[in-house]
Amino acid sequence: MLAIFANFRFKYLISGTTNGTYSGPSYGDVSDSSFSLVFDSTYWKYDNWLLLIDSAGNKIWDRRYGCLKADDFAICAALSSNGNIAIGSNLGMASLQGNFYPCNDGIQDTLPRGYLDIWGYVIETAKGNMLKQRRIGGNSQDQIWQIIATTDGGYLCVCLSTSDSSFEKSENRKVNLADPNNYDFWLVRMDSNLNIIWDKTIGSGKRDETPSLILLNDSTFILAGVVTAGNSGDVGAPLYDSLINDAHDFWVSKWHIVNPSNIDELNRYSFNLYPNPIKDILYITLQNAKNKTYHLQVQDITGRMIEQKDIVLAKSNTVMLETNAWLPGVYVVNIEGVSKKW
Repeated sequence: MLAIFANFRFKYLISGTTNGTYSGPSYGDVSDSSFSLVFDSTYWKYDNWLLLIDSAGNKIWDRRYGCLKADDFAICAALSSNGNIAIGSNLGMASLQGNFYPCNDGIQDTLPRGYLDIWGYVIETAKGNMLKQRRIGGNSQDQIWQIIATTDGGYLCVCLSTSDSSFEKSENRKVNLADPNNYDFWLVRMDSNLNIIWDKTIGSGKRDETPSLILLNDSTFILAGVVTAGNSGDVGAPLYDSLINDAHDFWVSKWHIVNPSNIDELNRYSFNLYPNPIKDILYITLQNAKNKTYHLQVQDITGRMIEQKDIVLAKSNTVMLETNAWLPGVYVVNIEGVSKKW
C-alpha cells in the first residue's frame, strides 16, 4: 500500500490501496467490502482505502472507495482551506478498454478515454463521506502524481501523460508521437467544484518522469522533474549526459500564471532594454517572443504607474516607448511578471 499522510488538528489521514476482502470485524482494520471483487485471472482488483487515526494511533474511521473491475490507486492527498481533503487516484482500465463500471458514491462517468485515467474526489473529515468527484484523462495513459490545494479553494494536479489532445486534455504531446510510452508533464488547474480552469502540457522531446511542483504564490510556481532529452519542447538546455543512450537529467523550471486560463514559462518573457540612459525613446526587445499579446507596465521608483498597455508582437520582437515626457529618474519595466529597472 502506498501511503500519504495528511496532518490536521492532531489527526492523521493515511491514504493508499488495498485488495483485501472484508469478511467481518476480525478482518484487520478494513471495514468496507471490496468494490472490485473480481478476480482477473492473476490478482484481485485494488480499491482506494482511507484511514483516519488520532495522535495516539487509534482508528477514528476508515473508508473504501473504488470501481468495479478497475484498479484504483490512491496516490496523493491535499488538505484544503475549508478542512476537506482532496484525493488523487489513478484508475486502471486495461480489461475494459477505457470503460469502467459505476463506482461507489455515485460515480457514473463511463465515457471511454484511455488505458489509465485520473480520478479526483473530495471528502469531509468527520466520516469520510464523498462530497464531489471528477474523472479526467486523454486517449492514452494519464497518471496523477501530486495534488495541491490553492488559496481560492481549488486544486492544482501534477500528472504524467502519454495522451494527445482529447477529452479533458487540450494540448498534444511534446514527445515523439511515434513512441506511445514517452510521458509528458501535465498540469490541471481545477476550481473548488473540480471544474477544469486550464491545463498545460510541459516537457521535452522524449520521456519525462517524476514531476514535483512547489507553489510559490497565487501566480508563480516551480516545476521539477527528470527529463531524457535536451533542447527540445520546453527544455532549453542540452543534456549533461548526451553521449549516453538513455541519459537522465534533473530539470527545474519556473512558471507564471498569465491569466486565469493560461500559464507560460517565466523566463520566456525575458527582455532587453536600450539605450541607457534613455532620452526620447525606449526600445524593448523580447526574447523568444511569440505572436501574442503581452501586458506591459512602467512604474517610477516609488511605485507610481507611469504607463501600462498591451503590446502585440507580430512582425518584430521589438517595441518602442516614447519617454520624452518622463521625468529624470529610475523606472521599472514589467512584462508579464518579469521586472527590470532602467
